[in-house]
Amino acid sequence: MALSLQAAMQKDKTTGKSVELQHRHFAFIAAVIADIPDAGQRYEMAYHFALACRGTNKVFDHDRFMRACKAIKVAC
Repeated sequence: MALSLQAAMQKDKTTGKSVELQHRHFAFIAAVIADIPDAGQRYEMAYHFALACRGTNKVFDHDRFMRACKAIKVAC
């Protein structure tokens, strides 16, 4: 059974650490997203992850993350 988001956040609170992703985490996520073959799906996934990630690190760079994901906005 996977660890729920609520359980993960609670676990972090009990250790006294706030949730702060680092460059290595962003790079890993971007590499996985970059492997999505469909450009439209890749863009959507990257965009939603970027929105979620920006709150985890004050120096998160949205545009840099999108480039690392090879996410180019595709016309419908």
